[in-house]
Amino acid sequence: MAGRELDIQAGITYPLTVDVEGGALNLFPGYSTGLGRSFVSIKKAGVGLTSSSTLNTHVDGLIVGGFKTLVDNTVVSLIHLTVAVGTATSGFLHYSVEAYSTTDYQVEVGMIMFMAANKAGVYTTDFQRNFGGAVQHVQTSGTLTCTWTLSDGVDINVNANTSLTPITGFPRISYSILNLGNQAITLL
Repeated sequence: MAGRELDIQAGITYPLTVDVEGGALNLFPGYSTGLGRSFVSIKKAGVGLTSSSTLNTHVDGLIVGGFKTLVDNTVVSLIHLTVAVGTATSGFLHYSVEAYSTTDYQVEVGMIMFMAANKAGVYTTDFQRNFGGAVQHVQTSGTLTCTWTLSDGVDINVNANTSLTPITGFPRISYSILNLGNQAITLL
């Protein structure tokens, strides 16, 4: 017997007339204050490696609204990927890094495709930044360069280097993650 399906649907139009938009479905995270984080996570059930009657663990399938204050020209760990022995995982990270001074602004927007495998405790990792396209920038002055690395097996790190003298709370990153694997993702 399969699990029961749950459908969530926004309201329909009434009365039924031609070309009227349906109701929007809105999901809201809890309110945060100041530089506090708040995000929406849509969970999915991870898939086991063997046939079993044990319930699979839920993992983040989609995280929207990730946010972190960075330190200028410093490597900051952003996300930890769980990759159990004998498994692999992959996904996409869409990001926007902003740097503000008292008079100027810089923004970099891009996408990271990440992959990791764990064979007998040895990690093999790779990522592609902005595959098929270039990083996009807007700046009123100077330069903003973001360097991405993988460390400690499967931590995704960013180093945002701005030529500005950033104000408090900047540089900062906003991001969304699409988890294509069946393993947990932890926001650091």
